[in-house]
Amino acid sequence: MASTYTPKLNLAKPAHGDVDWHIPVNGNWDNIDTELDKALKISGTTIDADKNWNGKNITNVNVLTCNRVVQQIVYAPGVGEGAETLFTGTVTKSFGQYAGSGSTATKTVNRVYGTGTISIVLSAPSFESGYNQTITYEVYKNGVQIYTITKNSGSSYSVPALSETIQVPVTSGNTIYAKMTWSGGISSAGTFTMTASAVLSLPLIEGLIT
Repeated sequence: MASTYTPKLNLAKPAHGDVDWHIPVNGNWDNIDTELDKALKISGTTIDADKNWNGKNITNVNVLTCNRVVQQIVYAPGVGEGAETLFTGTVTKSFGQYAGSGSTATKTVNRVYGTGTISIVLSAPSFESGYNQTITYEVYKNGVQIYTITKNSGSSYSVPALSETIQVPVTSGNTIYAKMTWSGGISSAGTFTMTASAVLSLPLIEGLIT
């Protein structure tokens, strides 16, 4: 008579009157040994690899001791005292260089709790130029322009300086870069700077009030 099998580990259950019971029984012990080894690794008795919890929660823990916590962070807009500088990007125009453009390195924002907001300070000096010369400054998120401003010398011999602060919503994986484009007739050197900052905190208040 054919064996039946358990629903979880598929262990063979030899039928009454079967012969050669040692074959399914020994196979059962091999399966039990394998699955028990897995259980010990998950429970902490034996740890030999990372465990992916697939987004599930670990609840009702009394004391958790570890070397390091890699935590999602709340990003709130802020500049100066109390804020952390996240990254800085620059584009430098050389002396004597005329029409051209340049971009900062692309930066990726990570470990954002939900949706956060960062502050981006944009600054550049005035540039010596001829009449009606322009410099355009742009900021891109995920390859899409989210900010632009053009400075024009008009009937003067300089393009005005730039000093702007913008707030940019971000989620994990967003990319940020800035671009500067200048027309011919701008002679002096200078550097366009983009500095991103935020007030960072841990999302510890979730669930306090119900």
